[in-house]
Amino acid sequence: MALPIIIEAVGRLPGPLAASMLLRQGLKVVKLEEINRPDPFSGKVDTYMGPMFNNWYQTMKEGKAHLKILDGDQTFIDQIERLICDHQEVVFLSGEKKCPLQLTIEELKKILNHKKIKWAHIKIASDEAGTPLHDLDLATSVGLVNNDQKTPLRYPVVGMQFAALIAQRCLTMAKEKTIDTLYFEKEIIDLYKCLPQEMTPSPIQGQVLGYNTYKIKDGRISLTALEKRSWVNFIKTLSIPLAEHDRFLKSGTPQEKILQKVLQTVTINCLDQMVKKGARCFTYFK
Repeated sequence: MALPIIIEAVGRLPGPLAASMLLRQGLKVVKLEEINRPDPFSGKVDTYMGPMFNNWYQTMKEGKAHLKILDGDQTFIDQIERLICDHQEVVFLSGEKKCPLQLTIEELKKILNHKKIKWAHIKIASDEAGTPLHDLDLATSVGLVNNDQKTPLRYPVVGMQFAALIAQRCLTMAKEKTIDTLYFEKEIIDLYKCLPQEMTPSPIQGQVLGYNTYKIKDGRISLTALEKRSWVNFIKTLSIPLAEHDRFLKSGTPQEKILQKVLQTVTINCLDQMVKKGARCFTYFK
């Protein structure tokens, strides 16, 4: 059986980990990364999240063809085309709806259609908000994490399970020509329900200000702003009187009350306008 080639155009944990799993099963993986918007786990100055995340990035990058994309450079399209056109099936893994990598994928789809090469597209993103999908987003969307019950979940474990399901979906979809298939939270609800709840607090368990879920005026928001740049832009745009390092403060602090008070006045329409201007550190739910 011919194996599909995986085009990894998404960052952080679930998508790259899924691609790494497939790589170890003998599939070829091409990681696309924007020069101007690198993977937040990469350790770049503006996206620094700590050494643990950078170690994950380096490990998950091993063995993959790694292409750094500059928006608008046609030579990258030609280079990717040469890599994928020897394969009978191509699976795209992407995140948010509107970004240069997404436009690159759309161009590649046209090429594949012309050459009659089958492809599948898995979007690891929120269909409504159009933002990348995090473990915290999934738990928030199905009501397993909220302000009334701050039960810690094993987010890294769930992220790994999420990655395993993405990898499985890649293999099952590879034989079908599927356009814009969305991979969303409904298929992994049971994973959250079966996980043990006891765990020592850490930044990636929804127990710090920058990585948590909050009520807004007409819904909920899962905030994933551990990156300095994302957090600073978020609090500046919404005029929230907090400091750069407050994103790592634990829940229950006076700073959390300040954040909650402001967010309770924020509407989905306001957040949608922020997304259109490039904000990527949250997902909202009605």
